Amino acid sequence: MKKRIVFVAAGVLALSVGVYVSSKLWAQPAAQPQQHVQTRIGILNMGYVLKNYQKVDAYTVEMKENFKKFDDALKAKKGEIEVRTKQTQDPKYTPAEREACAKEITNLNRQLEDMNNDMKKYIGTKTDEQMVTIYKEIQEAAKRYAMSQNLDCVLTYIDAVKEADFLNPMNVMGKMQQRACMPLYYNTGMDVSVDITNALNANYQASKVTPVSH
Repeated sequence: MKKRIVFVAAGVLALSVGVYVSSKLWAQPAAQPQQHVQTRIGILNMGYVLKNYQKVDAYTVEMKENFKKFDDALKAKKGEIEVRTKQTQDPKYTPAEREACAKEITNLNRQLEDMNNDMKKYIGTKTDEQMVTIYKEIQEAAKRYAMSQNLDCVLTYIDAVKEADFLNPMNVMGKMQQRACMPLYYNTGMDVSVDITNALNANYQASKVTPVSH
């Protein structure tokens, strides 16, 4: 009899534990399906921006004008050297005069070399400054646009600007080599190149307006 009571008590205990555990399991909320994070991304064709940003054109014109000034000065210096060279070969000049011309040619050649070096240094420094300025302005414009359009990031890539150039062998070769963010397919609505270029041009035009003095 005692054994039976013990077995019954053990069975009741096991059943109680089972009911308790089951109630706890049922009380726990069902696992929620994992939500996928959605990211809004814009892509920017750097080739398009550089071709259509008006400030790049202004920089190009400025560089051409400066290069022409250097080039004109170099041509004038070369003209002096040619004149002195002919004088060293002209028999109407005395040996002393021809020797003086030869020495002057040496000095002119040194000046020419210095002018060449100055031109290279100026163009190199100016190009670096303009490149950094343009990049920072594009970066800031992309940031402002992304924040206004609720984009999480803007990726940049380089591709042809005209549709006819997309399959140009040189462009295709570049696509098949390493290029950052080179999309094979994308929804054209993702491309924010035009909007950001328009914003850059609007800011550039506004910066050119001279404030009216009172």
